[in-house]
Amino acid sequence: MMTTSRVRALATSAVLVLSCATAARFAAPTTPLRISCNVPDASVWIDDHLIARVSAFAKTEKRLAVGFHRVEIRAPGYYSQFEEIEARPDAPIEIKASLHESLE
Repeated sequence: MMTTSRVRALATSAVLVLSCATAARFAAPTTPLRISCNVPDASVWIDDHLIARVSAFAKTEKRLAVGFHRVEIRAPGYYSQFEEIEARPDAPIEIKASLHESLE
């Protein structure tokens, strides 16, 4: 005979398994994003949120949610580069930035 605590534990486990399966099935589609730049220490901003340094994009693949995004690559002492992109499911996006030193 199962105890009440064991039944609760099994029920909780079942709910967690079903939740994970449902979340994976309904996860938002993404696409691979690659960024390279002549200033590896430059920072990557997507939709006005700091994401990572450009050098981090060389180490691991980053994924971007499908939809319209504004990408900015900036570094102190350089003019920023902006890109407006439309990400589509599993259509890789590659940005090659070439930052130019500011005249200040």
